[in-house]
Amino acid sequence: MAEVETVQRLLGLDGKFKDLWDLASAAGKSRVPGTGSRIETAVIIQWLALNDSAKHSRESISSSILFQLLDNSLARNMFLAGWTVTIADVVAYLLLLEIRGPMTIQDREHHAGMEVLLNRVDYLQVASTSRYCLGIFPANQQEEKATQKVVVGDQDGVLQVFHVKKGEINIIFRTLPETRINRVSLSGSAGNPQDKIFACYGSTVKGFNKKGKQFLGFGTNLAEDIQHMCVRGSDLLVCSHYVYNHYRDCVETGYYLCGDEIRDIICLPPNKITGLTTIIACGDRCLRVIKGSKMAFEVTLESVPTCLELADGDGGVSGDSVMFGTEDGHVGMVKLGTTSATIEWIMTEDYNTGIVRSGAVSCMAHHDITGDGYKDLIVGREDGSVDLYSYQDAETLLHRFNYAGSESVTTVAGGIVGHEGYQEILVSTFSGWIFGLTRGRGKAVIGLEPEALGILGGKDRIQKLRVLLEFLILDFAAEGMIFGLTNCPEHLVLGVTSGGTVAVRLHEKIHLLKNEIEELQEMVAVERKNYHSQTQGSEGVLSAVPTFFVKDQMILNREEASYVVSLEVQTPIDIILLQSDIPVDLLDFEKNSAVVSFSKCDPDPADASATEKERLSGIRNHLLATYRCQANTTRLEVKIRTIEGQYGTLQAYIIPRVQPKSCVVRAFPIKPLSLHTRTKEFDNNRPFSVLILKGNFSFAEVHSWVFSCLPEIPERPPAEDSATWYFASTFLDTILECEYKRGEAQFRSDNVSTVSILKEFLTKEATRNMIRLELSCDVSKESVIHALSLMSPKLQAHLKLSKQVQLIDGLKEIELHESDISFLDSEYQEILKNADQLKAQYNKQPCYLDRLYGMITDLYIDQYKFQGVNVKSRVPLLLDLLDNNYSLDSLTEFFQADF
Repeated sequence: MAEVETVQRLLGLDGKFKDLWDLASAAGKSRVPGTGSRIETAVIIQWLALNDSAKHSRESISSSILFQLLDNSLARNMFLAGWTVTIADVVAYLLLLEIRGPMTIQDREHHAGMEVLLNRVDYLQVASTSRYCLGIFPANQQEEKATQKVVVGDQDGVLQVFHVKKGEINIIFRTLPETRINRVSLSGSAGNPQDKIFACYGSTVKGFNKKGKQFLGFGTNLAEDIQHMCVRGSDLLVCSHYVYNHYRDCVETGYYLCGDEIRDIICLPPNKITGLTTIIACGDRCLRVIKGSKMAFEVTLESVPTCLELADGDGGVSGDSVMFGTEDGHVGMVKLGTTSATIEWIMTEDYNTGIVRSGAVSCMAHHDITGDGYKDLIVGREDGSVDLYSYQDAETLLHRFNYAGSESVTTVAGGIVGHEGYQEILVSTFSGWIFGLTRGRGKAVIGLEPEALGILGGKDRIQKLRVLLEFLILDFAAEGMIFGLTNCPEHLVLGVTSGGTVAVRLHEKIHLLKNEIEELQEMVAVERKNYHSQTQGSEGVLSAVPTFFVKDQMILNREEASYVVSLEVQTPIDIILLQSDIPVDLLDFEKNSAVVSFSKCDPDPADASATEKERLSGIRNHLLATYRCQANTTRLEVKIRTIEGQYGTLQAYIIPRVQPKSCVVRAFPIKPLSLHTRTKEFDNNRPFSVLILKGNFSFAEVHSWVFSCLPEIPERPPAEDSATWYFASTFLDTILECEYKRGEAQFRSDNVSTVSILKEFLTKEATRNMIRLELSCDVSKESVIHALSLMSPKLQAHLKLSKQVQLIDGLKEIELHESDISFLDSEYQEILKNADQLKAQYNKQPCYLDRLYGMITDLYIDQYKFQGVNVKSRVPLLLDLLDNNYSLDSLTEFFQADF
């Protein structure tokens, strides 16, 4: 009792708080029947802080907002430490903060790195969705806290609008299935609400109002389906894979043909920028600024841009700032001028966490989720993650939240969806799930009806606490429930009403759900029985093969010099078989949880041990791997590393968990210089070996050869009469220049092996097309030494790692038999200390050292191949040097030795 009085005195409690303190103490003593543990109350802190209806400016933040910065860490630490927190503890903490008064902006910046806790709330599932096929209608100005309507279009061609009311999904309208929808946009005339729906059906654009009445059906003259669309007032901007069209009042006013595939499109806000300015993101790492039918200028990026978003949702103060997401997971902002642009910043890793987000950016949006009066940046990625960033200043983004999903994200948006007055992130995935990320704790959180929230959301904090504690004691403690409170009270729409207690409403809801599940199970059983009876009958029955869409990608990871192959299906995947006709390495991938098994590959048909059937088939499998996926897996990612100089095809056979069984095959071409990536810089100070080709070939023919040899080259030749491309090797950091025109091509590289691969491939292509070539090669000995110096640091590091891993087992045996290992050298003690990390690092890339050996061997052979000398007999001596007596000087001497 003395302790209680001391706490009360420190908190400054007087008569008006006394009854509240007693009430809280009584609640804190409540026990859960059968468990003996106290009621879990840490998340009440979140609810009390975020349910304050008072508005706060950015310059002076009250203690209620302090909870928004502190509660997540506090609650998380409580649960991780296993603390039991009573309601009395929470009330004491709240009152203490009330006494402390408001928090300054410096305090907020000190705690700005704290994360926001958001939880997933599923709303509905539709068919597969494409990017940007989801939208939230603008909020009603008269009812700013009311739930907003949502529009979504899917690949079955169904467009529907719904909104959530008291936890139930209400469909406003739903169209009949037709051609797949590739894009949905909300727009309207200037000065009016942007509540008109525009959807792309193939090459047709249809317009609907918010009640579902169609007011537009415009067929464009595009030969291909519309992939991207932007609507601004009476201006309609559409793009196919390569063509951009501008329509005003359904009349074509602009046209532009891009040299590479279009990835996204956006236009600057007409209310801030005079005239229509369009920005096109292209696959050749460029942002093209279009005015009318001409390109004003272009911005070159380090990586392929995948999506565009106006800065702050409206282009910033001047309306000329555009944000972009890239294929390697980076986010940046560019400020456009009249004739040029400036890249303001590029975020390669989180500012406050240092984490590198590698998933390709698929969509972005702006919305004030944290409630500080400033819009936050929402980023959706191909790997299924959703990130929330707050702006600390114009160039610094603070990471506030990350959701790690298993399905690729197609659209993100912000608004009030689940419950009145509560902002959330709305997400759509490729498989068709529409869900929200909202504040709250757990998926089964008991919510309060709006009548109760009206009381709890009052400005009088004492009254709010009193009513809350009465609910806790009378309804929850009496029923013995473990519960939490959230500021999004509709995870389960159960509440406190005059008609019954929460427990009664909970039982009613569970009973209804059980009845619905039983009805669905009965319907499935009847249909299964009908199907079996039809298939076993004497009459012929046609079995329809199920069709499904596969989303596949093969993206080069420049940091790790490997490819990530991603395969995604709307339905769960059963088995995926990978087959390759060239050698490739399968690397460990943390995101891959499937069980993999390898099959024996076919021998070389030219091998004497091969059977006659194998020789006649001419097929050689270098990889046969089977992935058996876990239940409900709809997306699988595999990491592989190719060998430059060997080209072929990697095929994936996808078998989903559907009946009858069916399979879809996806083929991924592997090019001769597959580990090279495009770059915009070229160092002319390096020593180069040069390959020059001359012959009677056209510009289109030589472009097709280069396209077949190198990645990231557009399939269509450029509009100019010549082309120049710069590349860098992701594995060795060597560079390559390709310059060609009609009848002549020149290739420069500081790696002789790269030149040798080009010579061999281009010669085969010319021979196949019966074109005579004149070849001239200038091999620089300095370029060979330069390439060895680039390989040396990687080789030394992995030789050291390999030797350390070989010593681990022996050192552990010594440690097992010796109580004191202080007599060991400090180097060996360090190996024992970091044994697990060393093994993990080695197992991550077990074939890395063999690849380096292979590249050095190829470099040695290629150096003399151009001189007409066969040095394969000296390869064993080279390998022995690498294994036993390696140094850069000894290796250089071996390469330059006469024999």
